[in-house]
Amino acid sequence: MGPGPDFDRIAPEMEGLGWALDLSAAVDSALHRAVLSGMECHSLQGFAFPVDGDGLEEARASWEQMGGQPGAEELFWTGSDWSPSTPIPLPLLQQATLELTRLRQEERKPSPWLFMPSPLWGRPHPDEQSLIERLEALTSSVDRRSSALAGAEEPGDLMADRQELLKDLEAAGLLCANQADGKGVYLRTWEAETLQALYAAALELLAYLDSPERKAEVPGARSTGVRGAAVCLDLFRSGIFPPDGVSRFEWAAVGERVLRGGTFDGGQGAFFVHTAQGWTDVVWRKDDGHTPALLAVQRR
Repeated sequence: MGPGPDFDRIAPEMEGLGWALDLSAAVDSALHRAVLSGMECHSLQGFAFPVDGDGLEEARASWEQMGGQPGAEELFWTGSDWSPSTPIPLPLLQQATLELTRLRQEERKPSPWLFMPSPLWGRPHPDEQSLIERLEALTSSVDRRSSALAGAEEPGDLMADRQELLKDLEAAGLLCANQADGKGVYLRTWEAETLQALYAAALELLAYLDSPERKAEVPGARSTGVRGAAVCLDLFRSGIFPPDGVSRFEWAAVGERVLRGGTFDGGQGAFFVHTAQGWTDVVWRKDDGHTPALLAVQRR
């Protein structure tokens, strides 16, 4: 959940209430409006509805078992599609919703739901669109400055900006595969075209890092994250063009293998080497500031 009551950690039977409160604190949500109006609501994420007469005794018993006052009136069932239902008196639910809404609005930093390495939710927090817009602008700026150099050595400030950008992308969950479909939907919805292409490349790089082609070609290969990998994210963004009869992953692995064990001064460079496919040009760059990573591999 976001920074709301994480009830399931201390009282599993209250997990449903925790989810309902987390959702009802979003001021633009149907659940928020319904709770404060004392109305029934069944949204795609959560629900709150009055306990009917037939279920009143069960709900009261459940409420009292959790430490609530006996004989509670105006009980509501609360929860989500993936959590158990929790009863709570409507006045307390409304009070808690208002208090959590106030706390959320006072936060200096928005609560990520979707755009984080381990998403808490399949939909974004309302404030996450501004995060994506900022990252889209930063990524586009780094791309433009790099393209303008036309292959020339990058200055230190551009390398430093790329390193910080990768950290920001990692923190936003755009270098991992968790909730990939949901992230892709909202990147398209918000027209973050540069990030769409970057995220697609990140997913392909992650697949490559765990691929049998890589394990067969690179001795001791192990799965890593995107940041710090021995292959640049931009290799998968710009495209891999293998010789006939060689797959894209096999060709990337050839390039990664020849980088192994070398000593590379500076932040970027190039060399050529003889491989089973003939003389091959290899370009590398230290995107994280430390790891020589394959940026391009091409037969001469």
